[in-house]
Amino acid sequence: MSAGDTRIEVITEEVEFIKRNLCDKVEGVEILGCHAKLITFILTKTEYRKLTVSLQFLENYPFVPIHVELKSKVIPHEVLQQVCKICEKQLSTQLGCKQVLFLARFLKKFLDESPLLPCKDELMKAKSEFLEEGVDEMTVKQKTGRIVVEAKQSDYYYKEREVCTETSRLPNHQIFGAGLCEKPSVNDLPNL
Repeated sequence: MSAGDTRIEVITEEVEFIKRNLCDKVEGVEILGCHAKLITFILTKTEYRKLTVSLQFLENYPFVPIHVELKSKVIPHEVLQQVCKICEKQLSTQLGCKQVLFLARFLKKFLDESPLLPCKDELMKAKSEFLEEGVDEMTVKQKTGRIVVEAKQSDYYYKEREVCTETSRLPNHQIFGAGLCEKPSVNDLPNL
């Protein structure tokens, strides 16, 4: 038996396993196609956290990472490219093993822990357009869905805290509402 035959057997076995088990083992998966050349499935957390995942078995699979392509109607292309790089890094720890189920679980966990992922572009745009570098600050805590903005202008200080627990509010809704805007007390002002 040649190395090519062994590779084909490994891929065939994994494809059959994925056809039978992926939907049961990873919540939110819908298989679109599962063949030796290409596996495609949709992974859904919410309407806005939804990925189409396409996987191709490369020539030396499973001793090289499976090729990953991600698509989304909401998540920006640049973010998807970054996630693909993270996937490649994670898959490099699984060389010699079946990788499809591992990757599906990894991406599911990634979607679960990234409630602000669909609005990353809007957050970065808001930061660059409205906040003064070195003076104002925006802190984004991806896993908890927390955004904290602190802005200072003249004698005023503005602090806003938002917690986005469900991305269905985003990206088509206003993120920031009324925050705490304070002017220093007369006692805090310098004597003129």
